[in-house]
Amino acid sequence: MMTKVFNAKDTAPLALEAILKAGSFDLGPKAGRIEDPAEWTEAKIVERRRRWAVTRAPKGISTTRCRSTRTARRKAGSITAGSSS
Repeated sequence: MMTKVFNAKDTAPLALEAILKAGSFDLGPKAGRIEDPAEWTEAKIVERRRRWAVTRAPKGISTTRCRSTRTARRKAGSITAGSSS
C-alpha cells in the first residue's frame, strides 16, 4: 500500500537521512504558525462569537439551532411553522 498509494517506493534512504540529521525520529512541525496566538484570547473569542451570531442568524431563528434541521423537521410535519422546538 505504501508504495502504490503513497508513492513511497525507495524513500527509506531519505527518511533515514532526515532522522539522522535531526538526531531524533521527531522531525518537528511540518508547517509554521498561520494565526497570531494573541488573537485567540478568551475575550476575543467571545466577541467573535457574538458578532457571528448577530450577523449570521436569520431573524426569528435561535442561534443555537440549525436552520436546515428546523426546515427539514417542519417539512416532515414534526413541528409547526410557529413552533420554537
